[in-house]
Amino acid sequence: MKGKPRRRWAAVAALLGSLMLLHPACAAASGPDLAADEPDYYPPVIDAAGLAAQRAGGLFARDESAAATVASDSTGCPVDERLEHCPAWAQAGECLRNPVFMRKFCKASCKLVPRCFARIDEGLWRGHATPAGTSRFALGSSAAEGHFRQHSVLYSGVDSAEDASLTLSSLGMGTYLGASDADTDEAVTSAVLKSIASGWNVIDTAANYRGGRAETAAGRALQSLRLLGDAERDQLFISSKAGYPPAGLLEDLLREGEIQAADVVGGVHSMHPSYLFASLDRSLSELGLSTLDLLFLHNPAEAQLAALGQAEFKRRLRDAFAFCEEARRAGKIRAYGIASWSCFRVAPGNKAHLSLESAVELARQVGGTDHGFRYIQLPVSAAMPEAWLMPWQEVQQGGSRTLVPLMQAAQQLGIGVFGSGPLLEAALLKDAKLTSTLQSVPQLRDVEDTAPRLLQLARSSPGLLTALVGHKAPKHVRQNGDLAQVPPLDDAAFQAAFNALRA
Repeated sequence: MKGKPRRRWAAVAALLGSLMLLHPACAAASGPDLAADEPDYYPPVIDAAGLAAQRAGGLFARDESAAATVASDSTGCPVDERLEHCPAWAQAGECLRNPVFMRKFCKASCKLVPRCFARIDEGLWRGHATPAGTSRFALGSSAAEGHFRQHSVLYSGVDSAEDASLTLSSLGMGTYLGASDADTDEAVTSAVLKSIASGWNVIDTAANYRGGRAETAAGRALQSLRLLGDAERDQLFISSKAGYPPAGLLEDLLREGEIQAADVVGGVHSMHPSYLFASLDRSLSELGLSTLDLLFLHNPAEAQLAALGQAEFKRRLRDAFAFCEEARRAGKIRAYGIASWSCFRVAPGNKAHLSLESAVELARQVGGTDHGFRYIQLPVSAAMPEAWLMPWQEVQQGGSRTLVPLMQAAQQLGIGVFGSGPLLEAALLKDAKLTSTLQSVPQLRDVEDTAPRLLQLARSSPGLLTALVGHKAPKHVRQNGDLAQVPPLDDAAFQAAFNALRA
């Protein structure tokens, strides 16, 4: 490490030393090589009263009976802490709030090696998001008004005596991009934890992201939450996708005769029930869950519609929906949907167009009125406003057929909409003109930096449930997470901001 960062960390250490003197209950932090490291964030020094205050209520309240204990006699287990305040920080929820630092310097207190702890429930994390749990998450958050949104649960399995609406954050974490290496895995794990601590209870991934490593990294974060007791399963809405395979899965199924070559379109995509079964089971295993809140079919129209034609494509889509209904009955998923790139953003005359109403009708054919096709995902950003702007979905209104924007059609059909690509895979951040224009938009003055401004615009899109964004760098995770403290734009402010960008 070069001199400047080392001096900056030395200054932080000196400040901490002076703070320790103000808290006689806390001894000085120590560690043989801390001076050689520059943590992303150093947790606060807390005394017993401060610990009790931080632990009281909210997201970080935990059931002590479920806490794991350190196994001091297991080979390779992180027993010795590098900082003597690690246990207190962990008890105060810092493993969740400041995961980059804590997972590096407080491995034992943050329970990074599950086999080293004696009291761990065996098996997968059971349960799913519920109206009561997601509402409890929102109540325990300090997020601004409007950050959480409710989506009516119109499918079975919800106690009719309670409010049948899930309370979901307007911002959620995606896990698409990144290198296939251990450092990126750890960055994703830390980002999931920090996002949840920031008041985001929606996590989205896919079987094929980063060659399958995205689900594994997200699963480690969920395992940490489970071990530490910093959140409960019913507070979190977790989705994944099936269609594009992780490395080796298609090859194994073809070799074993579970699917045929004709079931794989373009050599890379399948909706065959046997493939979906294997992909879903792998996703649940990697995530450590018994149940997904939502399974998306991953770009089915983009991957198969042009190659198969409408009739064969819809036959296969119907078979895929039938599998999803079976998975619902087996308790492996709560709902299903379509994650798309272009099919819901093009005009009806385009060969890539997919009618949302026709997809809902297929779901009704296999699942009845209680079907589980309840969500879609598509790009929604400053550069891709088609979902709320363009009247390209035909629906029945009164006694006539009418073209309306996708968001309006989704609302009429009882479909929740998740937005992807708010930064267009970082391409929008490289647009100097856009960056300059965003700085001058009055409605975005309360938000600092280009990425959070674009997120603010995306999450405020009319009719959107949650805007999903992938982030890993600690600075970006902090900036994006802080947006939960800012109310989304109302419809008038959103329209004014969008018009300013288009001027």
